[in-house]
Amino acid sequence: MKKAIAEDAQGALMQFLEAVEKIKPQERTGILVDIFGKNFQGEVGKLVNNLGEYRKAVAFISDPKAYGGSMEKEFQARAATTANNLQLLKNSISEIAMDLGETLLPSINKLVDGLRAIGSTVSDFAKAHPEVVLAITGTVGVLISCNQRDAGPFYFCQCGSHF
Repeated sequence: MKKAIAEDAQGALMQFLEAVEKIKPQERTGILVDIFGKNFQGEVGKLVNNLGEYRKAVAFISDPKAYGGSMEKEFQARAATTANNLQLLKNSISEIAMDLGETLLPSINKLVDGLRAIGSTVSDFAKAHPEVVLAITGTVGVLISCNQRDAGPFYFCQCGSHF
């Protein structure tokens, strides 16, 4: 067997599988366990039980014309799936977001810096003049209340309302 494998590994394997196929199924498992152990006897047994499919597969891969371009066909089949199209859409959206981010980030940063400066100025003013802030807040609150139709006692504060 060693010499046969050295000269024609595929032929030797086929010869071995055909010999195992001829053994009665009840005896086959024990022999395969003795040769391959418990871990692999199942796989070899499946191969022996499907020897016809194995022969077809060997014949297929031995002829490059039979499988030539199969990777390209597989790629095209997968590329045409909805899942792939959704992934491509997701990739496009991510690319748009990155491009927009690169373009808009400088402007957004300038806006944020300006708003922070305004916030600091208002905060400093509020700390320095708490009474003015209290008056402004109270006035705004009254104006908002007066603008509500069902504001209870402030109902009569509405300008131009009918009594």
